[in-house]
Amino acid sequence: MNIILLKGVLPLKKKMVLSKKFGIELDNPRNRDELNYVSYFLKDKIEFKEDKKLLNYFLVSDTKTILHLNYLEDSLKSLLRHYKNNPYFNKTFLKNYKKEKAHDYLVKSWLVVRFDDKGFFKELRNEKRKMIKRKEKGLFILEGTEIGPKREERALSFLSIIDLIFIDKLKDRLRKTVILEENLFQELFIYITGLEQGRSIHKEFDYFTIADNIQEIVRFGKGIDQLSQEQNEKLLFVGETIGNVNDNWQNSKMQFLMLVSIIEFLLIRGPDTSRFNIEDSIRKQFQLKAGVVINKRNGEKLDLLSQRLKTIYDIRSIIAHGNFARFTKLMNDYRKKDKDFDFFEFIEECFDYIKAIVESYIFETDFVESLKKL
Repeated sequence: MNIILLKGVLPLKKKMVLSKKFGIELDNPRNRDELNYVSYFLKDKIEFKEDKKLLNYFLVSDTKTILHLNYLEDSLKSLLRHYKNNPYFNKTFLKNYKKEKAHDYLVKSWLVVRFDDKGFFKELRNEKRKMIKRKEKGLFILEGTEIGPKREERALSFLSIIDLIFIDKLKDRLRKTVILEENLFQELFIYITGLEQGRSIHKEFDYFTIADNIQEIVRFGKGIDQLSQEQNEKLLFVGETIGNVNDNWQNSKMQFLMLVSIIEFLLIRGPDTSRFNIEDSIRKQFQLKAGVVINKRNGEKLDLLSQRLKTIYDIRSIIAHGNFARFTKLMNDYRKKDKDFDFFEFIEECFDYIKAIVESYIFETDFVESLKKL
């Protein structure tokens, strides 16, 4: 088994199975390897000291934050207040609490996703310990085809589908994911210092969000488990694509193309080239089929949806065919109408539509697949 860190802290009563089929669980770190991994990750980003000077200010560098230990202690104790009605919360997690062990309590309370790697990464860690004991130096070079990396890739794709649950909470975020990323030490700092005050100071996504939506996460996981192998492969491909969208957060055109391609992948069939203009046929399918699914799921007006989806597909075609001069002119036209316009608004909108379509694919699979065949 191996783990992926999430953006959230919640001491759980027990592990939650997210997917029996894929061997994926929501949990806290349990064994030595998991606890050490989370501890080292957090200590590398944020450090707590009992220096009196830190009572009045904190230290922030380009890679790390240093805070007084009191911040962490107050945040941990505040969990009892924030989560007292959460059915998954372990209310006894601070039993025998000692201030000098505050970091350990934080580590044990961090939310992780555990996935079955058939012991691959454990074997690597054991081999590394043997090398250290023998005072040997060396590197493990992986091809990426081994079972461990493949299972990790599958778990990340699964999580990218789960990310869609939180799209409304991830507005204005360039990377829309609940996975804790290497470079987010500043978010860790904001979270630890703001945790005690609670939700009132959090206007967008915050580290309470996962804990508040565990039931919905479990529901999605059960729905995914009910799909056939082929349907799972399609859904994980969508998850992988969403992961690539997040990885390309600096290239909005690429993000947009990939998001539109997800809608096409799930809903559009190949047109009969002997009867239809390919581009025109795909555009019409895109408008109609995506509009029907989104309307059924969200209740948005079909006529307005159809026009908006036509605009999205037309922009997709402009970018895909390399007509950047036309794209620039179109964006300038939007800015003349609205000085605050940003192309990122289209990306946000596509994420909203994909959430509705993917949710329909999970829970109304026959409907979506039948619609695609039309």
